[in-house]
Amino acid sequence: MISTADDGHFKIWDLRNATSGSNDFTMTYQAAEDSLCVGQFNPINENLFAVAGDESGSISIWDMRMPGDAINTL
Repeated sequence: MISTADDGHFKIWDLRNATSGSNDFTMTYQAAEDSLCVGQFNPINENLFAVAGDESGSISIWDMRMPGDAINTL
């Protein structure tokens, strides 16, 4: 699952490892300077996902195998 936040960060959660009341997440990164409001996994490739919603209107494409930076920004 992807969650986005008002501070430009997003978190990837692995719900298979979740326990009741646990706040553990798999990864967190900053994709924008301002708020994000959308996160979506690619339905064909489970490693790719996009986050968007900042004031610039950009969409960042990320790869779970290379989480350091977005692989593309539209």
